[in-house]
Amino acid sequence: MKFAIIADDLTGANDTGVQFARRGLHASVLLEPDPEAAKDLDVVVIDTDSRSLPKDDAYRKVKSVSEYLKPYTVEFVYKKIDSTMRGNIGAEIDAVYDVFQPELVIIAPAYPKNKRIVKGGDFYLDGTLLHETEMANDPKTPVTSPNVAEIIRAQSGRSIHQVTSEDLQSGYSKIQEKLAEAVRQSAPYVVFDAMKEEDLRLIVHAVQESGRRVVWIGSAGLANHLCKAYLKRQQTQKYHHHSRSQVLTVVGSVNRNSRSQLDHLLKLPGVEGVQMKSHLAVQEEETVNREKERIATLASDAIKRGRHVVLYTAGDPEDITLANGVGAGRGWDPREVSDRISRTLGETAAGLIRDFRLNALVMTGGDTAKQVCSYLGVKEFQLIDEVEIGMPIGLLRGDWPVYAVTKAGGFGAANALSKALKKMQGES
Repeated sequence: MKFAIIADDLTGANDTGVQFARRGLHASVLLEPDPEAAKDLDVVVIDTDSRSLPKDDAYRKVKSVSEYLKPYTVEFVYKKIDSTMRGNIGAEIDAVYDVFQPELVIIAPAYPKNKRIVKGGDFYLDGTLLHETEMANDPKTPVTSPNVAEIIRAQSGRSIHQVTSEDLQSGYSKIQEKLAEAVRQSAPYVVFDAMKEEDLRLIVHAVQESGRRVVWIGSAGLANHLCKAYLKRQQTQKYHHHSRSQVLTVVGSVNRNSRSQLDHLLKLPGVEGVQMKSHLAVQEEETVNREKERIATLASDAIKRGRHVVLYTAGDPEDITLANGVGAGRGWDPREVSDRISRTLGETAAGLIRDFRLNALVMTGGDTAKQVCSYLGVKEFQLIDEVEIGMPIGLLRGDWPVYAVTKAGGFGAANALSKALKKMQGES
């Protein structure tokens, strides 16, 4: 094992690990720590599935995985966080720090290629302060502040040092001076601005030159530059599989971006959509089973007619409000409601894959992807290539091999899901 990555959800684990797979390394996402699988991998990525857990549970889970990884000699440890700062950011950074005890923790969550930047310590998504975007209304992990340090401090009491865009413009020596200052001030967490890809490249090289023992924290953006810095030799790996079965697309994300991509996909010839009524997934068991049977029957009929099926949840604001209202009547908060919807969608999708021996799958939304994999008995996702930035493609290893594309809800252009389907069919 050369590199170790800990991610808080499946799509994030995939889009980070694939940066290394594309350069010829054997990289896989493990859904559970597995010493036998890990010993044969260059890059081990472990999904802790902890983004929406209570913070103490998230801390324990990440700490346990960190302790599992600690005996291995690796070139670096990378803690992948959400590119829109959702989840248990502070608690999970604390867990990694407590186990590995680095001099410093380098925190650079920006992903400029995907319109995510940090300026003056504040996070902007496509030019808008983070807490003013739809991330503030996330059903599980709403973001209430744009300030990266403030988000971390909500769950961590450790001191934080900040490196601004102006510091970056001053070059390597200034960055190393700021690192030394953080050590002197006993502020182990160092948060970096980054407004362009060059800033991330500069951060990586300056920290490398400093020779300090660090743990890296960021999204797939920072991981890409770490990969380039550590792997001088470029040996690209490409996906060449051509699916003989129909492609099943599963859309569990209610992100506006994903919904636009869904609309684009449903307009393609040969594609048929089947919508699950989200509020019926949080009713009594008999009603839930009837809804599963209804959508499974519609999807099965479409597959028998040679159609590519898109299985998706009702995701309009009124649908979400209705589902949360029904769930509240049963004593469930929005997090539990979202989990139950994901489980119902995931179980139905897995049943279709089994029944028709489908070997081509596209999934958007980390919770949904995790549920599909769980119901399929998947233990490992072998990463191969990308459809586009933030959309990895690989091989699910479970009861039988299934090629799959995963995508975080907020990633990708309007035609992203359409491109994924065409890629599965062997089109470039």
